[in-house]
Order: sequence, then C-alpha cells, then structure tokens
Amino acid sequence: MPYRNCVLFFVIAVVALAGCTPSEDPATVDARAKLLLAAEPDGGVGVLEAREKLAESNQLVVVGTIGSSDATWDPGKAVFTMTDPEIASHGPGHDPDNCPFCKARKEKAPDATAIVQVLDEQGEILDVDARQVLQAEPGQTVVVVGTGEINPLGSLVVSADKIFVRR
Repeated sequence: MPYRNCVLFFVIAVVALAGCTPSEDPATVDARAKLLLAAEPDGGVGVLEAREKLAESNQLVVVGTIGSSDATWDPGKAVFTMTDPEIASHGPGHDPDNCPFCKARKEKAPDATAIVQVLDEQGEILDVDARQVLQAEPGQTVVVVGTGEINPLGSLVVSADKIFVRR
C-alpha cells in the first residue's frame, strides 16, 4: 500500500509541475518561425555602408551589433536598434576618449545606428517582444534582410523580412 501511495504522489507531482511550466506566447513562436534564418545570408554590409547603398536600392542586407542600453529595445514590440560593427567592436575597458579610431569615427557615429522593425501585413510594428523573438543578447551580431529608408529624423530604418543571429 505505501508503494502505491508513493507512485500516486509522484504522478500528481509531475502533472502539477507540467501544468505550471510557462509556455511561450504563440505570436512570439510564429514570428520567430517566419523571421529567423538558419544560415547567414551573403552580401551583408555595416550600417554606414548600408546608408550609402540606399542611393542604389532600398533592398538591404545589413550587419549590426545589438546595443546594450535600455533604449535598444521597445518592450512588447518587434523593434530594436543596432550599431555598425566597426563602431561597436571595442571590448570591455575601452576608453573612447583616447582611441584614435573612435575619435576619427565620432562624427559619423549618429549615422552608424539603425532601427530594425518587423511589420505585420498592415504595416504596423508587430506586438511581440524582439528580445523574445530573436533570443539574442546585447552585443550579439545580427544580419538583417529587408527594405531600408531614412526617416524624417535622419535615422536608417530597416523593415526586416528575415534576420540571422550570429551565435
């Protein structure tokens, strides 16, 4: 009899724990399936070069580093910012005031950031958190395939069709 009670307790515990396991939002899972690429696309260029390529075509393959500030992400929205990898390539302890590379690039720095957005069929930003969709961390590099434009504030905005996250 005690053995049967142990088995019954074990089964109840497993069922209870399984019922408490958090599941992902179906919209996030769907967005991830439609958006993420398994292999890195060819022809990726940094944000600065992508801005220049807009004169030729608005179809872009842009490489960028996900930012580390709170402003990188818009909670609950499929939008984030990324920086040209050349600008973001410095490691911990880097002193930009004493770096000749940073000083030379400082005037271009505002142009080295791009806003990436994922739009729905109506042209609105998807209501899913980009952090959850991408499963990426600040400092990771992404390759975004999509259409680009310069917004009224002078920022490069890329409407992503596909994204590859370098792991």
